[in-house]
Amino acid sequence: MRKFNILLGVMIWGGMAAAQVQDFSPEAFENEVVHFKPLEGYHFELAADQSCESANVVSKEKNEISCQFLKTGTSNLVFNICDDKKTRCKTNALTLTVVNLPKGKKPEPLRPGLVEMKEQIHKQLLSGFVEGNYQELKAKAKEAGKPVFLMISTDWCSSCNQAKEYLIGTKAFEEFSKGLFKAYVDGDSQVSASFEKEVPFQEYPSFILLNSDFQEISRFRQDLTMASLKAWWERVSPYLNSSYSEVRKKVLARLAGDWLQRSKDFLTLQFEKEQKRDLEFVLESALAKRDGDFLQKISTDQVPEFLMSSWLDQRKEDLIAKGMSEEDYKLKVLNASRDSSSFPFYLMDICGSEKNKEICKTETEKLKSRAGEILDAKDQNAAEKLGRLAEEYYAQMKFYESQGDKKKTKNLAKDCAETFEKMISFSSLKTPRFASQGMLACAKEYDLSLVEKVYRKLVEKYPEDPTFLQRYSRFLMSERKNLDQAKVWAKRAMEASYDFNWFGSAWVYVEVLKKMGQKDQAKDVIKNAYARLKLDGDKDSRSQTILQRIRKLEADLRTN
Repeated sequence: MRKFNILLGVMIWGGMAAAQVQDFSPEAFENEVVHFKPLEGYHFELAADQSCESANVVSKEKNEISCQFLKTGTSNLVFNICDDKKTRCKTNALTLTVVNLPKGKKPEPLRPGLVEMKEQIHKQLLSGFVEGNYQELKAKAKEAGKPVFLMISTDWCSSCNQAKEYLIGTKAFEEFSKGLFKAYVDGDSQVSASFEKEVPFQEYPSFILLNSDFQEISRFRQDLTMASLKAWWERVSPYLNSSYSEVRKKVLARLAGDWLQRSKDFLTLQFEKEQKRDLEFVLESALAKRDGDFLQKISTDQVPEFLMSSWLDQRKEDLIAKGMSEEDYKLKVLNASRDSSSFPFYLMDICGSEKNKEICKTETEKLKSRAGEILDAKDQNAAEKLGRLAEEYYAQMKFYESQGDKKKTKNLAKDCAETFEKMISFSSLKTPRFASQGMLACAKEYDLSLVEKVYRKLVEKYPEDPTFLQRYSRFLMSERKNLDQAKVWAKRAMEASYDFNWFGSAWVYVEVLKKMGQKDQAKDVIKNAYARLKLDGDKDSRSQTILQRIRKLEADLRTN
């Protein structure tokens, strides 16, 4: 996706010359979604004609019009733009040429070392999980005739590694999942693209429960503990023979006061208790799926306490538009997040306002007791407590950093790194990934030598894994200012990468090359990125987001 700031021939006041089109490229790729945006002070007049020839208009707002160009050739664009005072408007015409993506050499297959590493981790942490594309897994699920527990994950995502090492890879999960068909999708692989339309996912890890016909039932998005997983299962297991869309339809009918649905409820004995359970079931899934159409029909008083933090987080703009003040919103989010590691981050927002000085002081004082409360939890094992404690130390570290308290920031960084280090003994991996990633995030606040030591250990243990090669390169570039070595490791990361994660490694390599003044090499990487990209008719695909990033990198190389 691409954003252009344009002022298409509208006259500037005061007799000045007409403004020129800014950052407008007269070329787009087949299937590309292009976002057109007027300069500040102007808007698209939606009552007038706004059109993109030979394209689908994806969205049309006064501040942005998006079109997806579906076939090669010339496309004529017509935009009617007015200044915000509506004192002058003008019809503007542009011509856009739509071309095919450039072709490049076929990407190399996965390196044998990376394949072996993935197989070893899969064997240790994902026992019983089946891999495949959408159609393959759908057929196997149908054959198995069991509910499907689908995990979409990556190797680089720290919470993904936490889930694999301390939840999915445990004996407790093995026992819990006996009656399930377990499926795994590598979110970095091209295979994952086959799920984007049928089972849309926006985050890693995504845990999706489907019935044996591969219809979505619910999503698990709570704390990565066995107690949270079991509590979620109790809420969703009554719906195993149904689906999210089916129950959603029923709940919407009730909200609309549909008489036919009331009759059905009466005949099937679905009274207040059952209807409340249905609404909360759909609401939990809607928040996980970010189903805005459903969420806008729900009021805050219908949201149960365990979903309130997520609800407030997603509905901020809507709630404020309906009259809630910014300060009230911040206080509600703070109170709703008291039991989560997000609490110090929300407190950061409270302490940013002079109005909340006393609340900030009181709540900051309470931070001291949170570590003890975490360790006293009755429903978590030792590894889960350490993971939760490490997250809390990290969040408090960032809070005190925002308050300018260097001493507390450093002390909490040490507590954080030491807690992650204690988690190592609870992982079945000899060189744990999650605990190592946690140590890196905390240790960089006080000991870069320790950070480098951990990175060296990781790249020695996982020499073919682009995850740590890429991160090590960024560390060498940003913290050590060693561009020569950063280039070496970034190139290794790019060579070891595959499918979607190749682009992440390429961005690091381009950034290093740019800092070294080696723009011609960086441009070659950009050309390769275009050639690797695959665009189809899906306007919301990851490839659109990647294309937007490529365009931005290319523009930066031209201007800097």
